[in-house]
Amino acid sequence: TDTLVPVDIYSMSKTAEGGGQFDLAQTLQYLSPSFNSTRQTGADGADLIDSAALRGLGSDQTLVLVNGKRRHTVALVNLFGARNRGATGTDMNSLPLLAIDNVQVLRDGAAAQYGSDAIAGVINIQLKKKKGCEAVAGYGQYSAGDGKNYLASAYCGVALGGGTLGITGEYQDRGRSNRARPEDFPRIIGDTQVKNKTLYLNGEFPVSSVDKLYLTAGAQDRDASSAAYGRGGVGSDDIPSRNSAAMYPNGFVPFINGKIEDRALIVGWRSQLAGWDTDLSQTYGSNRLHYNVSNTLNASIANKDLLA
Repeated sequence: TDTLVPVDIYSMSKTAEGGGQFDLAQTLQYLSPSFNSTRQTGADGADLIDSAALRGLGSDQTLVLVNGKRRHTVALVNLFGARNRGATGTDMNSLPLLAIDNVQVLRDGAAAQYGSDAIAGVINIQLKKKKGCEAVAGYGQYSAGDGKNYLASAYCGVALGGGTLGITGEYQDRGRSNRARPEDFPRIIGDTQVKNKTLYLNGEFPVSSVDKLYLTAGAQDRDASSAAYGRGGVGSDDIPSRNSAAMYPNGFVPFINGKIEDRALIVGWRSQLAGWDTDLSQTYGSNRLHYNVSNTLNASIANKDLLA
């Protein structure tokens, strides 16, 4: 089709097998020059969800569509001193890579058409609905015992009601990495530990010669754990406000543990009426984030616990 502004279209047909990346955000990072996704470390809840944006602007200024319909944003508002502070965005990694047919990137502002959340541009993710089955598995790591990453994903498109229903299941287990040196220093800098379990359905079913019913439904459960900023030991500025010299003389690293539940549903009807193409649809999106902190202490009562 003809467009007034440039649109990049990236086919995902072979990317899942040969791209070397296990999630959509990192895949687009290497494909699209205007796209940027960063993994945070030591940035509180921002470590649990990778932010993504176009043209260096905020993640809440990039509109994400799935099959042409608006995608919901995440529950996390970035409050820590990291990228996108005070903003929220869309979790690109809540969709399995094998379920995607292509990604269309509008590298220009589209606020006049979509509103202020499209100031940076628009990303439209088209899901597969073809017949046939395929599967992919992968493993990688940075170095021995550091940043292990496992992926198992399968897609199967089956004929149903004269149309096709595509079903995708994915499991990803990404281990924690650490770039802090020396190793005995109480600090961890690197990737967040993540376990994703994802299921997606996408289909289109003809009802008549001009009427079509379409459906997209997905769910992801994520368990994540990231290292917070290390608390120093004896002689550091953290004593006594954030640590107990008696309990942790060498300091310690708290862990931020999060459980994220992401749900999405699109139901629609395409038809023709008096020579016009019509598209009626309803979308639903939900993102819930529960997190807590482990391997920590209440410095005001820590020494009392030792004496008890």
